[in-house]
Amino acid sequence: TPEPLGTATSAVKSTATSAAPAARLSATPTAAPTTPTETPCTTPEVTSKLNRLPLPGSVRAPASMTMFQGHLYVAGTRSNNVGAIENGQLSWVFPVGKGPSELAADEELGKLFVLNADDLTISMSDGYKVQATIPISITSLADWHQAPSSLVSDAPQHRLYVAFNPRRPEIVAIDTRTV
Repeated sequence: TPEPLGTATSAVKSTATSAAPAARLSATPTAAPTTPTETPCTTPEVTSKLNRLPLPGSVRAPASMTMFQGHLYVAGTRSNNVGAIENGQLSWVFPVGKGPSELAADEELGKLFVLNADDLTISMSDGYKVQATIPISITSLADWHQAPSSLVSDAPQHRLYVAFNPRRPEIVAIDTRTV
């Protein structure tokens, strides 16, 4: 067991009648603590300005974005769809479940996942259309106050994680190779 750190040298005698070893303070001098240096915050350099990208009425209330197969995908929460942006323009839109709120991708498997918060499903897409709709299985479905709040892809492990909140936090893991 490591000895406690200290600066004084003294032995502490055990008052117990058993043969327990006496505790001892370390006589090794400790180095003076160093003060962490603060790195000043600087304003990031703007390398280029982005023009505001108007989304036509077909993708309303953008909630989440992700890059997939070289395109920027945007979830339209109020329009129940996902739009793909290519070269700064909205190129195509495809319908998904109700209330798309999060996007995640597994590039290796060529799958884009859309968390549909309002109907507790995940739409699996190839980036152009929905290939499957996955119902989310949670243990507390009786509690309708559970709302999916986050979707994250662990692409190297081919796992998709869905977090729920607020009253009984829960995370569901989905193997993306089996859907």
